[in-house]
Amino acid sequence: MSSTLLLVGLGIAAVLVASRALAVRTGLPYPVFLLVAGAVAGFLPGIPVFHLQPDVVFLGFLPPLVYHAGVVTSPREMRANALPIGLSALGLVLVTTFAVAAVVWAAEPQLGFVAAFVLGAIVAPTDPVAATSVLNRLGGPPHVTVILEGESLVNDGIALSLFSLGLAALATPTGLAGGITTFAKIAGGGALFGLVVGWVAARVRRPLRDSASQIVVSLLLPYIAYLPANALGLSGVLATLVAGLVLGQRPVAALGPSGRIRAAEFWEVLVFLLESVLFVLVGLQLHQIVNGSAKVSGGETAVVAAAAVATVVVVRLMWQLAVPTVRWRPEGRLVDTG
Repeated sequence: MSSTLLLVGLGIAAVLVASRALAVRTGLPYPVFLLVAGAVAGFLPGIPVFHLQPDVVFLGFLPPLVYHAGVVTSPREMRANALPIGLSALGLVLVTTFAVAAVVWAAEPQLGFVAAFVLGAIVAPTDPVAATSVLNRLGGPPHVTVILEGESLVNDGIALSLFSLGLAALATPTGLAGGITTFAKIAGGGALFGLVVGWVAARVRRPLRDSASQIVVSLLLPYIAYLPANALGLSGVLATLVAGLVLGQRPVAALGPSGRIRAAEFWEVLVFLLESVLFVLVGLQLHQIVNGSAKVSGGETAVVAAAAVATVVVVRLMWQLAVPTVRWRPEGRLVDTG
């Protein structure tokens, strides 16, 4: 077993290096190659079946990735684009979730609205990697990239809050008023908890003068925010994100420039490894998805998948026409596209 894990680890390392090289040559985002490599590897003979447990993602990968994204986010750009980011991260995710739920429920009534709502929460948030990669390559407006990246920071927490609400409703049905109250508690309470953790952590780490201690503390902080928030029934993702945003605005004065560089380089490598391994592991799940889908009607699966994808695309396009967040300038006006 240990030799198999070692071989798998070496294989993943080789895929990481090859994907980076291919990304440089082709201009495509490297996660594309990681996903494809993982998907292909899952069908190769001799590759052990690996079931990616939710706890592995939520505890092993999510807290440090979300925390780092909050820390490196520019507070000035977030404040300047707060309106379009907030409208997309909250409004668009809510609209997409309910739209997907309604369309999928209409297409497959036996699925039930709550189950369709859970599916909507899963597909509602978007990832900016591919979009920002194309924008950067084509020289797109910088504020559009800021909006997309800022939206992606918050929309995962909102979507996971809706996802948790849907799972709870599957076990214990609740009404609309109860659902709104629960969502406000999960999302708002998580953000408030993260604010407190960030404020306290900023003062606790202030006396530390060596980079090694600061790095160790920074590794603990995502879990200090995430785990208690989850235990209290709040959004651990939003708590971790807000804590990262708070600490990102307060650089450690006691740490010199060289110490800050070492800490930044450590986190850059760690985030790259976590993201890369996660993409490969997600690709490996394709084999199990194919095997699992064989147990249900292929027609029903195709209908649900097509309905969900089409709804997400249509809603996002209509949202940009009705609520032109991408064309919103930091100065508080719309770009004239006429």
